[in-house]
Amino acid sequence: MKLMAISRRVQGVSFHDIQRYQVPEATKVWEGMRKGIIREIYFDPAKPCVVVILEADDIEAAAAFLEELPMVKNGLIEFDYTVLGPYTQLSHLFAERS
Repeated sequence: MKLMAISRRVQGVSFHDIQRYQVPEATKVWEGMRKGIIREIYFDPAKPCVVVILEADDIEAAAAFLEELPMVKNGLIEFDYTVLGPYTQLSHLFAERS
């Protein structure tokens, strides 16, 4: 199952708080990429947030991995999850008409 997880900083957490975990966080992200759990990762500096595309059996499995990230374990960030599936609406436009 493909999922999208979008991070949000916990209220009251500063950039300085986040900064001290950047190296251990990147190390854990790299582990997830090597294991095929994390398929893609992006950063939106305007929010700021991280968008992670994951491959897992279900939301619980994806969340279990992301909960091991140092910033999550230390209460600095949280994730919102969305299940991604194929977009099937175009088939209605091109369906054969009787």
